[in-house]
Amino acid sequence: MPKYICECCNYETDRKSSYDKHNISIKHQKNLQNKNKPKPEPKPEPEPEPEPIKPSIEIKDKLENELIKKFILFSLFMKLLN
Repeated sequence: MPKYICECCNYETDRKSSYDKHNISIKHQKNLQNKNKPKPEPKPEPEPEPEPIKPSIEIKDKLENELIKKFILFSLFMKLLN
């Protein structure tokens, strides 16, 4: 006896009548539709964000010192105006 195979549904039978019944079944129709649908393209993975640049302690100290100097100068200037 010939074997009837539906690769789409992974279905096998020795009977032509069963195979014909299977071909008109809802399950088979859905499998055919899903098989014919294009597969969605995978989304590319987002690139990791670069780590922020952390200033060294020396740079932080220099900036703080500059700010302090400017604040002192500004304060002295304001006293002179008053």
